[in-house]
Amino acid sequence: MEKVILPILAVIGLVSCEKEKFYPDPCTDCQLTIQVDTNVSPGTYSDANGYVHVPFNGLTYFTVESAMSKIDDAYVINGVPLVEVDWDSDYWVVFNSIGFRYSLYSIFGFYDATGTAIPVGDTVYYWNNSYPPTNIVGYVYNSERQRGIQTKYSYYSRKEIFFDNEMIGDTATIYSKAVWNNDIVGPKKEVLDSIQIIFE
Repeated sequence: MEKVILPILAVIGLVSCEKEKFYPDPCTDCQLTIQVDTNVSPGTYSDANGYVHVPFNGLTYFTVESAMSKIDDAYVINGVPLVEVDWDSDYWVVFNSIGFRYSLYSIFGFYDATGTAIPVGDTVYYWNNSYPPTNIVGYVYNSERQRGIQTKYSYYSRKEIFFDNEMIGDTATIYSKAVWNNDIVGPKKEVLDSIQIIFE
């Protein structure tokens, strides 16, 4: 019996003496910057209180872009950095029902002198939107998704933010979180940032 126990103890001793793998910090100077792309939204400016004024230019979006500092080479796999940027905002949109007005015509018909049919009245058809609230960064709140969206594996990312003319005069905060080493192994670094928007 002693002959069996000794080899088992020797194996346990060898395994326990193995050196732990060293994981360096993902970044030494972890920086994240976010800003509105003025090429998409010309006329955008920041005021003295730090709010960014984004004018409505007829598009249904404006673009926010982020840049983050590089990750340590230990967390670059096949040339792909293990980084991500998470996006969220405090502004939700609920699309109401939409009404369509259309004309009614008599089956016997009334026509003008040119032969064009004359309506005898009109009615409104309503289409109800059954979608849950939508965040302006581009996700719908439901049981499967209750947080923002991510862009991964790039130091530079762009996010289109929903914007229509009914939002003019409102404010919103766009939140951004950079993650260095989004793998489950090794240490992770996170930096939060935000940008306050005034829709004009």
